[in-house]
Amino acid sequence: MNNKIIYVTKEEAQAIKRDALQNKDIFWAEIEGTGIKTEEDYVQAMASAFDFPGELPEMKIGWYNDYINDLMWIKQKSIILMIHDYDSMLVDNPEIKEIIIEYFQEITLPWWEGEIIGHMVGGTPKSFLVYLERLS
Repeated sequence: MNNKIIYVTKEEAQAIKRDALQNKDIFWAEIEGTGIKTEEDYVQAMASAFDFPGELPEMKIGWYNDYINDLMWIKQKSIILMIHDYDSMLVDNPEIKEIIIEYFQEITLPWWEGEIIGHMVGGTPKSFLVYLERLS
């Protein structure tokens, strides 16, 4: 398993989506970066895309991080997150954008790649790919 963040073009994103939606072993989640201006916008979009099973106490990154490292309600073996128009996401909040990417790289992706074993009852590794759609 090689969980990672991958930059893609719009055309590549369309092909990835088409292929992923044809595979029942892949959980597909996507958000539109254009409408994400604040931390709260991002957390709400992710909670909706991943169908979080309950309301978050606050629309803050810290609470969202707990859920993104749980995902026990997802039964598929692989997870794909597509962030469309990534360059437009959080344009006025680059520090939040950086925190999001760092958390994926340092915590979420390694967690799902194997760190989950022995730390969560019934936890099994999953393939987790994050695609960031860019203009070029």
